[in-house]
Amino acid sequence: MVLLRRKVTRGISRPSSRRGKYRRKAMAVLVLGAIVLGVATARLFIWPDRGMPAHVSAIVMLNGPGDRLDTALDLAWQHRAPFVVISRGSSYWAMAASAPRGYRV
Repeated sequence: MVLLRRKVTRGISRPSSRRGKYRRKAMAVLVLGAIVLGVATARLFIWPDRGMPAHVSAIVMLNGPGDRLDTALDLAWQHRAPFVVISRGSSYWAMAASAPRGYRV
């Protein structure tokens, strides 16, 4: 009878040990995925490359304080982008009857 109990006990413990191995592997994959995601996020968003790119598709000037129009146009004169997009969301731009004339650079 003791042998019978050992066999039953071994039979019950075998599937649980397989489940344990599967769970450990699954947990290791999840932890590794979380680490890779965290490193990629930190590299791209927390510590991105510094500096300005040599060429971009468009220069977008958003509304706000400061000398933004001159800065955007200076970048356009440096041929950084073929297009300059100007946000007209402020009261300054609302005074204009029509859209400002385009600049040819």
